[in-house]
This record gives sequence, C-alpha cells and structure tokens, in this order.
Amino acid sequence: MSTQYSMLRTWLATALIFSFWLFSSISFADNSTQYVKETFSKKCMELSEKTVSIMNNKAFSSQQKEKALEEILHNAMSVEQMSQFAASSFLNNMSAEQKDSYTKAYSSYMVKQYIPKIQKYIGGDIKVGDVRPLSKDNYRIKASVILTTNNQNKEPTNITFDCTYDGKDLKIWNISAEGFSLLLNQKEEFRSIALREGIDRLIARLSQK
Repeated sequence: MSTQYSMLRTWLATALIFSFWLFSSISFADNSTQYVKETFSKKCMELSEKTVSIMNNKAFSSQQKEKALEEILHNAMSVEQMSQFAASSFLNNMSAEQKDSYTKAYSSYMVKQYIPKIQKYIGGDIKVGDVRPLSKDNYRIKASVILTTNNQNKEPTNITFDCTYDGKDLKIWNISAEGFSLLLNQKEEFRSIALREGIDRLIARLSQK
C-alpha cells in the first residue's frame, strides 16, 4: 500500500509540475503575442506618418525622397533577409561582387516598387487581428485594412504580415494580400529573369525599376 501511495504521490507531483509549466508557457505566449500586436500597431502608425511627411515635403528632391523612403524601408522591413530569400535559387552562383550589387539593387527596387503598396496597406484604416508564433522570434500577423478605391468606395482587404520581433525591434519580412505572397512572387520573377537573361541583367533591371 505504501508503495502504491508513494507512486501516486509522485504521479500527482509530476502532474502538478507539468500543469504549472503548461500554464506558464501559455501565459508567456499570450503576453508575447500581445506585445507583438501592440508593437506592430504602433510601428504601422509611425511609418505611415513618416511616409506621408516625406512624400508631401516640397523641399525634397526626388532623390532625397527616395533616400528617405529607403531609410524607412530598412526600418520597417528586413530587407537583407528578403533579398536573400528572393534570390535563394541562384544565390550560391553569385560572386561576392554580384551579391553586393544585387543587395543594393534590391533595396532600390523595393523603394520604387513596394513603398507605395506598403504605404497603402499600413496607411489605411488597419485593424490588427490574430497574432500567431511561427518560430522563435517570428510571428504571423493577420490584419484587415480598409482601402479607398478610385471611386472612393471603401473595401476591406485581408493582409498577412510575417515579422521578426526580438523584444526590442519588429521588422516585416513578408506581406501576403488575399493569398498573394510578395516574397514568393519575387522569387519566381527573379529566378525566371536570371535563368533567361543572366544574373547581371537581373541586377541591372532591378536598378532601373
């Protein structure tokens, strides 16, 4: 009887410890996602205000605006991580010089092509929804954005942001709108150009866009 009692006591103690650990883990996850949600909402507001300010600054030349927008882009998005993913199918075939030129061209390409799109998404009436951990420091944020179309109709658009958050800084590394992934689209487009025209031509085209 004493042996059974001892085993039961051990089992209960183990179950209690496990329950405490599970509760603590869930509580931590809830707090973590809440911090991410709050940080993301705050960052969207700041980026929207800064972008509008730059675009409306009549004292800035087009080159100055592009430079300022590039700084905002690097503050908002993990550009290096994105550039590597977009070129992942042929990155190992690049020389060190090509990699450097490609990274610079990619940054310029993102400013010209995607700052207007990003501004549209974060500058609208954004409502942040579910936040789900993907892996350590990586989160998927679902949001609904009210966008005003050309005929002034307001239509809700579902946007998914994949972000990294280390407790201090949050950066976006992918945006999906209605199932359309920015990074996957870039990866397919860049791969097609690199195979058809070569890596140097891809870099030149990114610099020109």
